[in-house]
Amino acid sequence: MELAKKTGLSAATVSNIVNSLIHIGLLYEYPMATNGVGRRSIGLKINYDRFHIIHLRLTVSSIFMGRYNLQEVQQKYKVISYNDSTSRHDLLRELKNAIGKELSSRLEPPILGIGISLPGPYDKNSSFDLIGELVNWEGIDICHEIQEEFHIPVYAENDANIGALYEWWKDSSITDKDTLVYITTAEGTGAGIVSSGMLLRGRQGVAGEIGHMSVDFNGPVCKCGNRGCLELYTSTSVMTKQARKQAAAGADTCLAPDCSKKEFFQAVLKGDPAARSIFDSAMQYLGAGIINIIYLYNPSIIVFGDEMVSYGVGELLLTLVRQFVAKRVTPQISENVAMRLSTVNHDPAFLGAGVLVLNNISDILFDQNLFL
Repeated sequence: MELAKKTGLSAATVSNIVNSLIHIGLLYEYPMATNGVGRRSIGLKINYDRFHIIHLRLTVSSIFMGRYNLQEVQQKYKVISYNDSTSRHDLLRELKNAIGKELSSRLEPPILGIGISLPGPYDKNSSFDLIGELVNWEGIDICHEIQEEFHIPVYAENDANIGALYEWWKDSSITDKDTLVYITTAEGTGAGIVSSGMLLRGRQGVAGEIGHMSVDFNGPVCKCGNRGCLELYTSTSVMTKQARKQAAAGADTCLAPDCSKKEFFQAVLKGDPAARSIFDSAMQYLGAGIINIIYLYNPSIIVFGDEMVSYGVGELLLTLVRQFVAKRVTPQISENVAMRLSTVNHDPAFLGAGVLVLNNISDILFDQNLFL
């Protein structure tokens, strides 16, 4: 009766659905505690190990692959690294072999589907690499390739969109009245927008690509064809390259000319003059992008995640961006936007790939005739 009240469905309909889910092993009954009066109530629990999901995240240098149960408990994890000279066809073959091993395992639960996080917009009816970060993947649609090879449900989405969905999914304080914008702070700068529980994608999945918002129309040419794009100033790769260049030129810095991203952000936290100057400048540009986001989408929540947060500079990022925005946006608007860091302990764009599958679980179960 409680489920019927919450869903608005009739008790008979709820009973039929519950019985079907018990039949396929996704739910199971258990006796609840009793006070000794009347019939003992029967409770329902989800069998989170009835199915597993494969999570994939594709970046410009690695493919992250994980097998998880329905409660996001990791079962297996694998990283396939590559570089510009790696054959993409060989890479795809290696990935297919890894997926094939998981699908053929008879000792573990069946795979419900595969969710893929991509570093740029993806639309199954258009180009795989509209303005994304990937290079040398021309003519290879990884999502279509996997689906055709294994005949299993495959869902793919921009990593920023996945991050936004995952934040929405995990944070119970967010309501259907909220508009959430999730900002990726990594090799690219992007935004995922969820409003009233719905993901804003646009016609070709390009909505939220703030990294290609021009902040200087006389600036350098971006790979997308525009000039002075935001991510040319805020990318973690761009900042690290600037630090290497300054170090090689003899700047006042503890960094070496071949410093890594991790070393750069450690120097930022230590107050290294060159590193802080580069970072502070990037945050001003990011702040300008956030102001545009505020006026475009009037969000109630802006969440920052990805590399800068994982490298430990999230709090500094938040402080600098808040200060920049507060000076340029009227308080009646800026004070009604909650800015915070992602609370997800691990990569939300990777973990959130499973949400793409879970959002379609009803269709998957019916398509596979599991209820029959």
